[in-house]
Amino acid sequence: MLRLKHLLSDPRGASAIEFALVAPMLAFMVVGITDAARAVGRKFQLDQAVYRTLEMVTVGALQSDYSYVIPEAALASGEAASNIDVRTWLECDGVKQANSAAATCPGTQEVARFVKVTIKSDFKPLFSYGPFGAGNNKGVLHLASRSTLRVK
Repeated sequence: MLRLKHLLSDPRGASAIEFALVAPMLAFMVVGITDAARAVGRKFQLDQAVYRTLEMVTVGALQSDYSYVIPEAALASGEAASNIDVRTWLECDGVKQANSAAATCPGTQEVARFVKVTIKSDFKPLFSYGPFGAGNNKGVLHLASRSTLRVK
């Protein structure tokens, strides 16, 4: 009994016990920060791919056919063409036209053509934990990047 009292009053092992209590929280934080940084990095990659694609649209703005946009976005992002959406439309004096294939606006109305590129990607964290491990998304975060460019 004397030995137990002596052991309880000895402070030499306190730091090891405190570290054992704190270490799981530190590990969880490091893993979470790593996954969050990877997700943000992937989002930045998608943003850069969208901007690069719109830059290619700007270079080829004189073309009326935008069929080259989806392959360019797929190449820039590393995503499948099915994850890329390209929409074009025409506005006459600021009013979106139902027939975006029309060559021009009637009369002296201001002509504005737009191209919108959206790239979607699924991001799977290294570890399934917290809100990412449960629910219908099965641990997958759905990332998307989109931007619109007026070409004319």
